[in-house]
Amino acid sequence: MKRVELLAPAGTPEKGEIAAAFGADALYFGIEGFNLRARSGNFSFSEAAVFLDSLHSRGKKGYATLNIYPREEEWPMLEAFIRKMASLPLDGVIVSTPGVLSLVRRSAPRLPLHVSTQANVTESASARAWKEWGASRVILARELSLEEIRAVTANSGVETEVFIHGAMCMAYSGRCLMSKYMTGRDANAGDCAHPCRWRWYVREESRQNELFEVTEDERGLYIFNSKDLMLYDYIRELTAAGVSSLKIEGRIKGILYVATIVRAYRLLLDAFYRGETPDPRWRDSLFEANNRGYHPGFLIPGGYESQLSSSRTTAPYDLLGYIDREGFLEAKAPVEIGKTYEALQPLEPETVPLTISSLYSPEGESLERGHPGKRYGIKASLLLKPFSVIRYRRIGETK
Repeated sequence: MKRVELLAPAGTPEKGEIAAAFGADALYFGIEGFNLRARSGNFSFSEAAVFLDSLHSRGKKGYATLNIYPREEEWPMLEAFIRKMASLPLDGVIVSTPGVLSLVRRSAPRLPLHVSTQANVTESASARAWKEWGASRVILARELSLEEIRAVTANSGVETEVFIHGAMCMAYSGRCLMSKYMTGRDANAGDCAHPCRWRWYVREESRQNELFEVTEDERGLYIFNSKDLMLYDYIRELTAAGVSSLKIEGRIKGILYVATIVRAYRLLLDAFYRGETPDPRWRDSLFEANNRGYHPGFLIPGGYESQLSSSRTTAPYDLLGYIDREGFLEAKAPVEIGKTYEALQPLEPETVPLTISSLYSPEGESLERGHPGKRYGIKASLLLKPFSVIRYRRIGETK
């Protein structure tokens, strides 16, 4: 089995470091503006420079997202932004339009160009055209079947990348107007309000002033809200199809999500490379992260259409925190001494129980309890690697 790139999201430098530690070969992230995740946190230019140096020191790559659809009045700011981006040691820039691609080629000719899934590349003729314009990789439309992915990859002469896991949009390749129409927040400028996930009501024609709630479950109605993509069961076939990069969605997802999902796919790929049988528990672990229920998207004919049922977010675990480079706990929730948690360690297949026996401040002061947003030294039943992630089961959730 040939080696392919496992590409993971980095919504913030913190999330990116964890994704890299858990086995991502490359990370993609936004820098300040001009990308389709305006509310994900994003990187400053100085953070991006430090992060890229960190990635490169470990043989990993970093790609910047520049995938908005710019308006005419934004062009001067975009041109200045790209010139500033040219100073970064990026391994690629993701763009959606021919105009932005052309601008990057002129203003930052050193930077490799990747074409976003927002460009809706569904056939090899378009992929070849993007290649002629200077692109080195095309991120294929999410609506393609396995056979179509195989054909485009074989006939385009350019690297292809496919999404394998994460949220799916109700609109074609994410080109949705609902948010802009209802809230003024433009999904195609990275500022989607996600109205497809709101609670919705219906109105009967003869009773115009009455709204009737349509109850799907205790959390509301999700008639527009797609299930999440999961192609874990098809990784061998996608690799055989010749794709160069397998991409995980989730720049606005949390630390626990990133660690859980990246670990499962890293373990799977490494097992394939070694000629070993994957442990079924790795697949099971995907359901321990936030998800709306999984489906194979359009990869297999009928796969998407047969999965249009409830799609509320569910997960049995919450994040306690993670261990930083110096071995301190970065707490994201209250920390209790004597309570048993669970730890996910980078590149380790087992999730292990962890009991914190003592807690102290960075200055060495002993403490009885920890608080979110603080940094603590801990003594625990297990010595944890840097970037290990600690979780706890939600109240009322059982195995």
